[in-house]
Amino acid sequence: MTEQKEKKDYELAFLAKGESDAAEVSSFLRSASAEVFFESPRTSITLAYRIKKEQSALFGYACFSLDPGKLKSVETELRLKSGILRFLLITPPFGKSKPAVFSADRARAPRTSREGDRPQTLSNEALEKKIEEILQ
Repeated sequence: MTEQKEKKDYELAFLAKGESDAAEVSSFLRSASAEVFFESPRTSITLAYRIKKEQSALFGYACFSLDPGKLKSVETELRLKSGILRFLLITPPFGKSKPAVFSADRARAPRTSREGDRPQTLSNEALEKKIEEILQ
């Protein structure tokens, strides 16, 4: 029970040379006694600039729990792996229960307006009266 309380949640995003290198990341996390509770599907991307002479890479990320004392050794091992082009290891914001999944449909959905967002509609007479008040 005390071991569970000592662990913290982390997120790891990485660029790997190939599928075997990407799979090696998740097996490495498990061997470092990390509890992986989410892994994204790996996506092949074209890099904007070359990284270690590579033009494309596999992007993936994982969310896991780990003892903070072991974090430094995990970072060191990831730096030493030649198949990992880049990685970013962060602590997620407080209160984040599960990773956000981007949905293209949700991004294109129109924003629903609230009552306070709508401009007031005025009749012509009321509008002219308001202009008269402003000009005086």
